[in-house]
Amino acid sequence: MINEIGTDYEVVKNGKVVLDFYANWCGQCKMVAPKVEEIAGKKTDYTFYKVDADKHSALVEQYQVSNLPTFIVLENGNVTERGGLSFFLEWSNK
Repeated sequence: MINEIGTDYEVVKNGKVVLDFYANWCGQCKMVAPKVEEIAGKKTDYTFYKVDADKHSALVEQYQVSNLPTFIVLENGNVTERGGLSFFLEWSNK
């Protein structure tokens, strides 16, 4: 299950988290969404959050997101890995 991030950005500081940066106008984001849902269902030791880049510019700036989709993996608030779609698909097989 993937949660939509709210206004409390502190949730990314607890445990293992994956941030999925997307936008409603991003065709590739829409295309990959079912696969991301599938991976989230398998990687249950992580909490997944969708981040609408148009609504959460503070997070876009904080994590220096310049392309969509972008996936950021965190542990207790620290970025451990990040990348685009090909990175995410490779990461999901670990």
